[in-house]
Amino acid sequence: MSARVLDLDVVPEERDVLRLLGHREGETRIEAPMRRLIAEQIRRGPSLIRPRVALCAVDAPSRFGSARVFERVERLVLGIATIGPDLETEAERMVEAKELAAALVLDAYGSAAVEAAAVRANAIVCEEADAESLVAGRRLSPGYPRWPIDQQAALFAEVGGRAIDVALNESFVMTPRKSISFGVPLGRDLDAESPELGCRFCPMASCAYRRHAPTALRDAS
Repeated sequence: MSARVLDLDVVPEERDVLRLLGHREGETRIEAPMRRLIAEQIRRGPSLIRPRVALCAVDAPSRFGSARVFERVERLVLGIATIGPDLETEAERMVEAKELAAALVLDAYGSAAVEAAAVRANAIVCEEADAESLVAGRRLSPGYPRWPIDQQAALFAEVGGRAIDVALNESFVMTPRKSISFGVPLGRDLDAESPELGCRFCPMASCAYRRHAPTALRDAS
């Protein structure tokens, strides 16, 4: 089955960009010059991104993930999200020009943008699952606990990154770097999860992408 490509009109929230820069509301203060620099790069951001997602559903999800991670799953929607290479190219140019602070902000904007694209695609999958009386479970990615990173290759074999110009190297790293691969499990006997709450099942407490405090992982062995 060929992948379905979504061209998405998404931009990240400023709070998400700030979070990736290490800002914590009520805990850290951003001085006026840095505020102006952040605002400038956020204004530039939309012209440097092309959010796209390729989706493909597989009916034999048991070959993905570690033991039991996708048990009770009837269908697994695999996806690759990207914002394209332009923002990365501009950020690299800025580093070479010694515009380091601006490059850092633009890089954070790109990370927030590709996450926003993945979240939007997740929401679309959830809506379509509901129309089929299926429940969408939490979104996971290769490299997260219980989904070995070397299965990135199998995911790409199913979805194919070529339709959205995303490549995978031998170390399972995607190009452009501002890309996310993921899977959304569907079934009738699953616990529904908001796309934003996947953090509850990840033990990486210091992760800049965290949106929710971690809870204990169930044994998946």
